[in-house]
Amino acid sequence: MYSIKVRFNGTSTRIVDGKSWRRFYDAALFEGDSTKISARIAEAEWALALRARELFHAAGDHIEEKCDLEDALYGLNALRNVARHTSIANSVKAA
Repeated sequence: MYSIKVRFNGTSTRIVDGKSWRRFYDAALFEGDSTKISARIAEAEWALALRARELFHAAGDHIEEKCDLEDALYGLNALRNVARHTSIANSVKAA
């Protein structure tokens, strides 16, 4: 099993293992603080990439989880786009 140390903005450090990717994905999806959403998305992407790497080297099919990983990446991309457009809209309103 792989694990990596992830540091965002020099303050938050987490040990991520591939099997916890769903927890990180859920944390990104349900983050209520708009200032933390980018970090949550990045954490989830790291965990997804780590799990994809584990599955690449694992024996067996794992097709269902690979499809879940792909769907999660699309979901994170959509979340990032929504967060970006929401941030832009809020900036325009404030001006």
